Amino acid sequence: MFNNEICCFLQGTGKKYMEKQIAELEKKYPDKVRGVAKFNVPLAHMIIAGADFMMIPSRFEPCGLIQLHAMRYGTVIPFLFIELLS
Repeated sequence: MFNNEICCFLQGTGKKYMEKQIAELEKKYPDKVRGVAKFNVPLAHMIIAGADFMMIPSRFEPCGLIQLHAMRYGTVIPFLFIELLS
């Protein structure tokens, strides 16, 4: 899944089965994957500032603060997954 040039860091809370899957990825790829399943604003800023790009798989993003922070730090967001309200 990962070559020598890619590292993945995941932060946030969500469904428990997804948090377990992230923990399994950490075990399988200990040098490449890290996950933090909690809300931590300073850590989020460090992740955004240090990332080359980021994906935001949110079902709901009310005001786009993550995207605004990413623009401020120069982090590219190649695409967004946001469920639209109908």
